[in-house]
Amino acid sequence: SIELRSMKSKDYIKTRPKSRFARFCRIKYQQLIHPKMERAFFGHLHLRNQISAGEFPETSLLCSGFLEMAKTVWLLHC
Repeated sequence: SIELRSMKSKDYIKTRPKSRFARFCRIKYQQLIHPKMERAFFGHLHLRNQISAGEFPETSLLCSGFLEMAKTVWLLHC
């Protein structure tokens, strides 16, 4: 957790894609961002498919914002 505090979420996940935090982010994204909402935003589900595969695209503003929010929740509860 100390290391996560000092890093951006996307950088931490990039270096530790199998960490508990990365798994937490994948699960919470799937639970909180409904496929219909993602399709309404982007017209497709490519982001959901990438996240399911363990990738968090750096170019996605939704993904970046979600990861920072998830980091805050993670640090508050862990």
